[in-house]
Amino acid sequence: MEVLLVNNPWPEASVYYIESTTSTMDLAYDLINQGVVTGTVIMAGYQTKGRGRFSMRRWESLEKQNLLFTLIIKNQDMPQNPSLTPLLAGYSLRAMLSEKYKIETQIKWPNDVLFESKKLAGILCEARSGYILVGIGLNCNQMEFPPMDRIIPTSLKLIAHRDFSLSQLLADFLHHGHGIFHQGFDAELFNRHLYQRNQEILFDTGKKQIKGILLGLSPDGGILIQQHEADEPQAFYAGEILY
Repeated sequence: MEVLLVNNPWPEASVYYIESTTSTMDLAYDLINQGVVTGTVIMAGYQTKGRGRFSMRRWESLEKQNLLFTLIIKNQDMPQNPSLTPLLAGYSLRAMLSEKYKIETQIKWPNDVLFESKKLAGILCEARSGYILVGIGLNCNQMEFPPMDRIIPTSLKLIAHRDFSLSQLLADFLHHGHGIFHQGFDAELFNRHLYQRNQEILFDTGKKQIKGILLGLSPDGGILIQQHEADEPQAFYAGEILY
């Protein structure tokens, strides 16, 4: 790995780059055993085994076309419950794309960033040895994608019709992420950009599937679903929105 000269607002935190690896998550596991500081980043040009949120899913990306990285954060440096990390990461990415590039996106609970219902980015967070590893894949300059079962992918280049600098995108994300991670989770702000809010969804809890209206997120990051008009909304903290 080489050290990249990328502006990183986290004090003493390095940004590492490798041409090809199985997954930046794998390299992050190696680094935390060395006791790295919060804000350390591993970026890759290509991943042979990029992971999705579920074991049967992979993150597919062409070589050097997209932003692929893992951000390492110590649990003790999180202002709130570490379980909120995927939401903070998604909001940071959305805010960066809006403020720096005028690209308006929505967040699909809990870990996808969408542009006009198409998948632009995915987030995978894993806890290990007192750290949270924030893996992010952002489709940038790739123009064609393999078929996907449930959602159509897109990229920044398909949206804006130009190439993007991967290192600049990373620096912009770190700048926004640093501020938002320290500020903490704000359900009211998040709900303004929540995909499918006030719409009927099919939600898989892992034990059963339920239909209801997605009302928003609770202050602690749960997804609020109202199954019947007269019922109180229920908060769920694990599961998947199927549609």
